[in-house]
Amino acid sequence: TEYERVAAEAPERSFGEHLQGWLWPRFDSLSRDAKKRWWTAVHSLASPQNAANIPDMRWKVAAHNFGEAIANELKARIFSPFAATKPSLVDLDDRRLGIWKKVLNGKGTLGQLIGCLRESQTPSGATAKRLNEWLEERHPRLPNFIRANKQKLQAIADLRGEGAHDSAELDERPLDDERLDATALRNFYKYATDLLDRVEANETPGA
Repeated sequence: TEYERVAAEAPERSFGEHLQGWLWPRFDSLSRDAKKRWWTAVHSLASPQNAANIPDMRWKVAAHNFGEAIANELKARIFSPFAATKPSLVDLDDRRLGIWKKVLNGKGTLGQLIGCLRESQTPSGATAKRLNEWLEERHPRLPNFIRANKQKLQAIADLRGEGAHDSAELDERPLDDERLDATALRNFYKYATDLLDRVEANETPGA
């Protein structure tokens, strides 16, 4: 997008990324696509030009790019490596089968990814149970966080414009512009970093 291009070419990018890594060390180990999106979100919020020219739109741009960054990191560190284990999907009904196939094929939305993570902690079938076992082994700090922070996960999906439920079902809706402001984005940032701090960075796609 144009916002990504402007952020990528910004002369302050190197300084901004170093500062972001100092403030939140996990930033430095984000996957390539996640880091690009995260910087685009930060730049959209911090740029004086955006504050002057698109004072309201910048909240939506930031929410979109933070959301894409989270989705890209979850795909790279969790769902792509988990898909490589070729989990069985035989226990799923048609609706859930379609969602899990999208997620495991790298096509899932943020709401669907979060939905599958939440389903893994209340598993009703072998697929979700297998994901939980895999998370316990590869991302041991994540399962407890998911169980204890359903509202934070819901807030991440909601602010991005998607509703995640206890199952992998997704209720999509457009971004709520009226709720997007500095306070909402600060909360979003806090919830997102809390989540990604529990996602181990040494996991690589397809591992």
